[in-house]
Amino acid sequence: KLLFKRIGAYILDMILVILVASLISSLTFINKDYKAYNSTYNEYSNRLIVYQDFIKDLEDNYEDEEINDEEYDNLLSNYSEFSIYITNRYEDKVISNEEYEQILNDLLDLYRDESISYNYKLSKLNVISSIILIICLILYFGITQYFMNGQTLGKRIFNLKVVNKNNEKVNLGCLLVRTMIVTGILVSLSQILCLFILNENDYYTASYYMKMISYGIEFMILITILLRTDSRGLHDLIAQTKVIDVNTKSSGDKVIDAQYTEHDLTKK
Repeated sequence: KLLFKRIGAYILDMILVILVASLISSLTFINKDYKAYNSTYNEYSNRLIVYQDFIKDLEDNYEDEEINDEEYDNLLSNYSEFSIYITNRYEDKVISNEEYEQILNDLLDLYRDESISYNYKLSKLNVISSIILIICLILYFGITQYFMNGQTLGKRIFNLKVVNKNNEKVNLGCLLVRTMIVTGILVSLSQILCLFILNENDYYTASYYMKMISYGIEFMILITILLRTDSRGLHDLIAQTKVIDVNTKSSGDKVIDAQYTEHDLTKK
């Protein structure tokens, strides 16, 4: 029950933060790259459509394992930018299965190279938005939660509260450490840093591994919450915090932590 309440509170909080961060990022006097990002993103999306259309038409025309002169002319007319991949293999007016597969592989390689280039451009144009999101996460999950006595809007709705491991008010430093881990801020900052020190291909590789690290951290957080009797996640263990059910605590001073029981707390 506690796990589902924590997940619900976290999803609600993240939706709120992302909405606010997106709204701020859309203000061009704050985010000078907003229009350029949208323009580049639309350009990238259109390129993807062109590749998909060409591959589909190529597959349809080659369904009978043959491309006749009319189909060949139509492909060259509609997709002139890809003509070199067809003409080089249509000199004898026969495209074998091996040549057909090679055309598809060449197109995939070309699209991969373009994707790396576009993703690199988009990531650079998204730096300001990423920084705005990081600031919003710190302000909301760190500072605001501290002044709201360990609660966010989501936690308040689900009657949850963050305290330290001794059931006392958590300090700001612990909340900031907790926030940096659970929201993936550390990985995001690392990705931003890599943008300015790595080239396109190296950034693509580094970004992939950082995403794997991020998924690994999220998995470890979930596993530790599920397996530990006190329901503390990896971020709680590092920050020396835990999440309690406010209703349960107030009704009998019983907290969600294996180290304490209702009897123990009554004695204290």
